[in-house]
Amino acid sequence: MRRRRFQKGSLQLRKHGNRRVRVVLYYDEKSERRYYTLGLASAMNKGTADAKRQEFMGGINGGDRTAIPIRPATVQEFLNQAYLPFHRGKWKESTASTSENRIQHHIVKALGGLRLEDLTLSTLQQFLERKATAGLSFSVVDHLRWDLTSMFELAVSERLISVSPATALYTPKIAKRGASQALSADQVEQALAAVEFGNR
Repeated sequence: MRRRRFQKGSLQLRKHGNRRVRVVLYYDEKSERRYYTLGLASAMNKGTADAKRQEFMGGINGGDRTAIPIRPATVQEFLNQAYLPFHRGKWKESTASTSENRIQHHIVKALGGLRLEDLTLSTLQQFLERKATAGLSFSVVDHLRWDLTSMFELAVSERLISVSPATALYTPKIAKRGASQALSADQVEQALAAVEFGNR
């Protein structure tokens, strides 16, 4: 029988009304994101909270690594339940809007139903190649590469996977680049002449 996924749990600070509390985030047996409130942040330091986290997660893990396995999370589940909620806390409003639209429209549509642990470097690079071939700009494809890299880094930190398959991803050369904004030699000379004339 497949071994149960051992979870460490993520210790975080959250605001409940006007109070700050310490919570532990974890996944239930359906791979849905959950959190458990440990107590008021003012009533415990980080060391005490971490001890409570370990005690609580001991119950979640059951102490039996051979128990009924937890179903691995899909890309869509991980993005909606963990990645996006985590990053909304640090993204600017404009960044959150464009990033979430890009992730939902491209990554979730293409990869959302796949299990996080089944994705490989080859699968992800092929995804970027298809996006570049479809005519997306270099900038958009490069942002998708960053999204994937960031997504898997968080999955590793959450111990959902042991190694990120996205570390070596690159933006395909075939992705369309915008017209160069560099000045020509004549334009540089004209600019310098204008500056010299203005300083007389």
